[in-house]
Amino acid sequence: MLQSWLKLGVIPIFLFLATFCSSHLIKRFEEMPHASVRSPSPADRGGASQVRIESVRRRDAIQGGRFHKALQTYVDHAGINQPPLQESSEVHLSDETPVIGIEVAGQTIAFISEKMMDPLAHIVNLNFNHKLSVSVTYCYLANCVRVLRDASDAPIPLHVGGLDIENQMVFLYRGERYSQNSTALPFEDHPFERLTWGEWRRRYPATKVCVPPSRVPLTHRQINAKSGLQDPRAIHETDE
Repeated sequence: MLQSWLKLGVIPIFLFLATFCSSHLIKRFEEMPHASVRSPSPADRGGASQVRIESVRRRDAIQGGRFHKALQTYVDHAGINQPPLQESSEVHLSDETPVIGIEVAGQTIAFISEKMMDPLAHIVNLNFNHKLSVSVTYCYLANCVRVLRDASDAPIPLHVGGLDIENQMVFLYRGERYSQNSTALPFEDHPFERLTWGEWRRRYPATKVCVPPSRVPLTHRQINAKSGLQDPRAIHETDE
């Protein structure tokens, strides 16, 4: 008798309560605010695609490219474009200061190579009269200088693109990497000399001087002959 009552009474009550609770929960859930779910926009998809492309490009460059050896350092540092040129009387350097000297567009220019030891200053890009561009490049690890020129109306957009496994600087130009001594670069080589500031200044008293902004201090500063102290007018390092 008890078993029959339980079958007839308890089960229907249980079913009723279960139905009531579930419907109540569903109603409450429908009334709750929900975060909107949107499909990825074209911009999102494009950004993700660009990240994948850059990842593949980086991997391939590190392994070595068509115009350079495998990289130990992968970077993209823009060259210094159009830094100011100073008169020789405005700088006060020891005669032993190493320089890279060039003749271009009717003038002579001395580049202070110590300042170019900073990876952010390995490349200096100049343009003259919107007709001729010259890029002076210096890799101190390989002790290599190369000067490139191009008939263009703006500085060559040459970047530092890395360092290869033989400690040679690698250029980055319009998405392609080239060893500093690559013959595949679409530019001509421009003549240069490596000598001291004293030698260059005696040969070209009216020379201009390029002291690119750099985190590397100058060690060959002019010394005051009487006091033995550095000339206070000497070029000071850039703190970055």
